[in-house]
This record gives sequence, structure tokens and C-alpha cells, in this order.
Amino acid sequence: MNYPEPVTQSRTQLYLPASLYKKLKDKVKEENISLAEFIRRLLAKELEYEKLANTKEKDKAWEIFLKAAGIGKGPKNLAHKHDKYFDAGAKIK
Repeated sequence: MNYPEPVTQSRTQLYLPASLYKKLKDKVKEENISLAEFIRRLLAKELEYEKLANTKEKDKAWEIFLKAAGIGKGPKNLAHKHDKYFDAGAKIK
């Protein structure tokens, strides 16, 4: 897996239940990678997923703002019901 960061890494320790550790060891043996690399990949995947989820929420808020501002395809009744649309946008964080 390619990492955009420099090669310098931080060391950490984990305490795992024996059953989970055995499953991890079996999995890394099957994948033919180190336990550390497997954990790095899991964390990178989880954090990327979280980042994408946050981006989608921000995109949704931005889309509501653009519609309310009359940019792009917005509701035809915006002039009369602008408070309704701005209130809906304010609820998205």
C-alpha cells in the first residue's frame, strides 16, 4: 500500500484478546503480510471511509446552500419560502 507520508513512522502497542490475536495472525499469514502492515491497512481504510462520509455531509450542505442562493437547479418557490430552505440547511452540520 502506498502512503503519501514520509517513511518515518510512530511505534505503538496494542493489547488484544488472545482469540482476536490468533485470528489476526492467521489472516496475515494467509495474506502473506506483516501484522503491522495489516493493521496499517485496516486503519487507513477506516479513516478514508470516515473522511468520505464527512465529505458527503459537507457536499449535501453545500448543495442546499447553492440551491438556496439560486445557483444551479434550485426550487422554483425559493423567493416565497426562503426561510424554510435556509432552516433545512442550518440543520446539516
